[in-house]
Amino acid sequence: MLFQLSLGWTANYICKLAGFVLFLAGLGELEQLCRIQRRGSEKLSIPQRNIGRSLEKLMIAACADPSERNEDIPDYGSVRISVLEYMKGRTKLCVLLCACAAGLSLALDLAKPPAWISNVVSCIMGTAVSLASLALLDLAVRFIVTNERNAVSSVRFVNNKSEVYRLRAALNRASLCTVVNLVCDIVNRLVPISGVQSFFGFFAAISKITLYVFAVMTVYSFNKVRADSNKKYDSENKNGG
Repeated sequence: MLFQLSLGWTANYICKLAGFVLFLAGLGELEQLCRIQRRGSEKLSIPQRNIGRSLEKLMIAACADPSERNEDIPDYGSVRISVLEYMKGRTKLCVLLCACAAGLSLALDLAKPPAWISNVVSCIMGTAVSLASLALLDLAVRFIVTNERNAVSSVRFVNNKSEVYRLRAALNRASLCTVVNLVCDIVNRLVPISGVQSFFGFFAAISKITLYVFAVMTVYSFNKVRADSNKKYDSENKNGG
C-alpha cells in the first residue's frame, strides 16, 4: 500500500489495489476475533463522524463502567465492531480509488497527452492514493493501540503491548518518509527548473529508499502483532478448555 515500485503507474496501482484487498481480508479476520471475544454478533450503527474524529474517546468511553457510561455510548464490543465496519468501508473506497487510478493511468499511456498533463494527473492520483493509504493505516493502528489500553485483558489482542507501540513507531516513520517523498516527487515533476529538479529528485530517491526500509519494518511489526495475537488466542482457548 505504501510501496512505489519501478513497474509503471498502472502496475503500481494494481499492486496497491491488491494490498488494499489483503488489508480488507485482515480487517475481516480481526472483526471475527472481536466477535468471538464479545460472544455476540450484533451490529450497531455509530455515526461515522464519531468514529473518524474521536476513535480513542469513543472506545475509552465505551469501556467505562456501565453505571458511569453515557447512555448514548454502546458497549465496548459493539464499538469495536462498528469501528472495524467503518474501516472496511474506507478500505473498499480505497480499492475503488486504486481501480480508477489504474484505469486513468492506462488511458494516459494509450492517449499519450503532453508531458505536463501526465505529470499533473500522476501527481494528483499518486497523492490521493498515498494519503488514503496513510489515513487507513493510521486509523487501524490507533484502533489497536487504544484497544490495548483496556484494563480487561480478555479483550486485548496481544500479550506483549510493546509490539503494538513498535508498530506505531514504525508506521509514524514510514508516514513521514511517504510525505517527504510525495513533496519531493511533486516538485521534481512540476517545477521546470533543472537545478530544482536535480535537488528534489535526489531527495526523492533518498526518501524512497528510506521509505522502503520503514515500510518493511512496519510490515514486520504488523506480523509480530498478528503472531502474538494468535498465540494469545490459542493460549486462552487451551485454558478455557
